[in-house]
Amino acid sequence: MANNYIGEEFLDKLYRDLYMSDEVQHTKEIKDKRLEAIKKYMDRLERVHSKADTDGKKNLLYNLYFDKYVIKKENIRAIDESEIERIQNAQKKSLTMWLEYLSNPTAVYPTWAKYWAFQGMLKMGSYDDLKGVYLKRNKKTEAPFVECNPEIIAKCITTIMKLVNKEEITEDIDKKLSKTDSFSKIYTLFEKQYKKSVADRTSTEGIWIKYNQGSKEEAIKLSKSLEGKNTGWCTASEDMAIKQVCGPYNNAENGGDFYVYYTKDKEGNYTTPRIAIRLDGHNNIGEIRGVEDGQNLEESMIGVLENKLNEMPFLSKEDVEEEMQKVEDLKELIVIGKKTKNNESLTEQELEDLYTKQYGFGWGQDPKVAKIKNKRNILEDYYASNDDIKVMFLTMKQLPENVKIREEDEDVLIRALKKNGFALIYVDKEIQKAHPEIVMAAVKSNGYALEYVDKEIQKAHPEIVMAAVKQNVCALQYVDKEIKKAHPEIVLEAVKEDGYALKYVDKEIQKDHPEIVIEAVKNDGYALQYADKEIQKEHPEIVMAAVKNDGYALQYVDKEIQKAHPEIIQVAEEIKKKQKM
Repeated sequence: MANNYIGEEFLDKLYRDLYMSDEVQHTKEIKDKRLEAIKKYMDRLERVHSKADTDGKKNLLYNLYFDKYVIKKENIRAIDESEIERIQNAQKKSLTMWLEYLSNPTAVYPTWAKYWAFQGMLKMGSYDDLKGVYLKRNKKTEAPFVECNPEIIAKCITTIMKLVNKEEITEDIDKKLSKTDSFSKIYTLFEKQYKKSVADRTSTEGIWIKYNQGSKEEAIKLSKSLEGKNTGWCTASEDMAIKQVCGPYNNAENGGDFYVYYTKDKEGNYTTPRIAIRLDGHNNIGEIRGVEDGQNLEESMIGVLENKLNEMPFLSKEDVEEEMQKVEDLKELIVIGKKTKNNESLTEQELEDLYTKQYGFGWGQDPKVAKIKNKRNILEDYYASNDDIKVMFLTMKQLPENVKIREEDEDVLIRALKKNGFALIYVDKEIQKAHPEIVMAAVKSNGYALEYVDKEIQKAHPEIVMAAVKQNVCALQYVDKEIKKAHPEIVLEAVKEDGYALKYVDKEIQKDHPEIVIEAVKNDGYALQYADKEIQKEHPEIVMAAVKNDGYALQYVDKEIQKAHPEIIQVAEEIKKKQKM
């Protein structure tokens, strides 16, 4: 019988704490066995990212990753605020590239393999030239995250899938690859191979070559033509090229034709790949890619692609119209870039497009957008915009975090905060005090916005704190200790909703209000891990309530308590038997 959990089994062995992590425990059901629980978490990850299908939803999701993985201000050695912001923004930008790529439908890898790659990347710090390795990342690492290169990622994931499935590795560096399951080590080996040669992109003169659907031989030829050419295309991985040409791949069960535009190298041969057009079958465009950052198209290649699309009448009319619109958008972006360079004013439509439109053919925003924005005064653009665009600026966190919005923009703020509470970061403390309704709108939209609510405002308006906690129990971590003590009903509300909120309840409050701890473990037995040991000893009924909820919570019960109350062990074992059934 096939092992349906082979990837999850690999993760379980590699990350021994994964099963007991908050994320997995929150996702699993009582009846789930270990690998089933991990599989459900992988499925949940896939769903969460697939549902982030708008800019607003993406920003909310990505901000959660930023909060967790981007270096905190207190861990940065620099004192200058602009330097601190630069370091954090560099990490956010590099992390976003990984999130964008691994969430993209074209990244057709098993979720467990994407999880392995992402977790491995998070451990990689700056590169040590002397040792030839990436240093281990810690909470004080200021370097951006390692470059997201789809070509290298594809080879890394292909390698780990072969290792997990005990298949033969045919790469030249197979001996080194077969001895490690470390993403960092595998990535480094392929990266060194990738950087050995530098592609010559001085010429624009080129030819199109077609690789026919269903031909494994041509798929291998395609892959070989991309190796060492620094395209960043996952097609450079032989396994991926075969999937794309022969199938199954994404929406193409039987693969599709593949066109590549090659320009002249220094020897005058057409060997430098610059544009890829992958078809689903013979008539539908699967994707178009270039060799700029994020697999976007170089400015010099826009006309080449436009001409090619006009020469392919067999393509779906709808597909061609969609891709031609991207071409027109890029032409508009070039105009915006020239106007910015010449200090010319943008039209209202151009201004809106620059800050709202997704440009290019890659899986990430076209890099020309960031270059243009870096030359502009974003704050001036904000105040030159109409209210609808201003709302977009705030909800998408386009402004620097140290900017505070004028009070006359109150209507704009409220509209923005109802869409994304994180926009509260732009609201000055005095405006928050004068207009608590603005703060309320923010936390009702996103409980995490409580992080930006001044403590004095929290004390004066406990109803705001309660609203934040009701929206997201994790907002409890941003509630001042004195407020928790003065309003235990807020804490109680949180743990009733999710027992894991006990993580944010101080020992002193637990001691004064054992009913809070009881409610937490009744909701989720695993919350016992956050219950103070002394309180457990004083109130064995808390421990009993926990194991009645989940027998496996016994692992968090102090040995002395188990010895003093053997009935707790007995109940826990009985519950565990039922859970296994």
